[in-house]
Amino acid sequence: MKSTISAIAIAALAGTAWGQTTFTITANEAQTIQSGGPRDGGNDPFFHNAQGSSSGSFASYAASDYSTAGSGFTASDDLDSITFSIFQDNAFFTTNGPLNFYVASASNSMFSLSYQGDNVAANPGGLQNVQLVGSGQFIELAGNQLNEYVFNFDVADDSALELFIENALLNGDELRWVIAAGNSSTSATFAGIGNFDAPAPRLSFEYSLIPAPGAVAALGMGGLVATRRRRA
Repeated sequence: MKSTISAIAIAALAGTAWGQTTFTITANEAQTIQSGGPRDGGNDPFFHNAQGSSSGSFASYAASDYSTAGSGFTASDDLDSITFSIFQDNAFFTTNGPLNFYVASASNSMFSLSYQGDNVAANPGGLQNVQLVGSGQFIELAGNQLNEYVFNFDVADDSALELFIENALLNGDELRWVIAAGNSSTSATFAGIGNFDAPAPRLSFEYSLIPAPGAVAALGMGGLVATRRRRA
């Protein structure tokens, strides 16, 4: 009877989180992607704009790349949420409105990308393996001040998004984060990389640390051995 109880306890512990950790990474490349490719031929990573189709030739989405190497994520861990942090960089054309956020593979060059419309999932313009993360609202804050925007997204268990990101974390793959206008009139203006006024965009992955069944079993056996020694 005692052996049966121990087995049940070990099985229960195998699916239980032992804690939570956060892995934060800073963008290593950032571009504003227009219909002809990266803005100014890729020589302007300082500004990170998502402008809807009403902006005409300036319509764009913002793309930034992140290396997940060194995350420490294991196959038994569980991704819980994503936090994206970025600073505004106001312009005369900045316009409030909704935003959509996507994640994709970063296996191809930024120079192979192009803006093909505000619906990035339907018109990826060279983006690969695009996954919708969620939506948010851009509201311009006081002009000429250093203001940070923080967008939080819960990740549903066993969703395509969770499986895609967990696989990237396991393999240390590079991910591409995309900000797109949620309607034709939005013009969200952010700071990119090398901007004198603000740090580069950051991504954080929050995940639960869940030990592998073998590790839990070893811990359980250690406890049984200790118990037997005390009885001896």
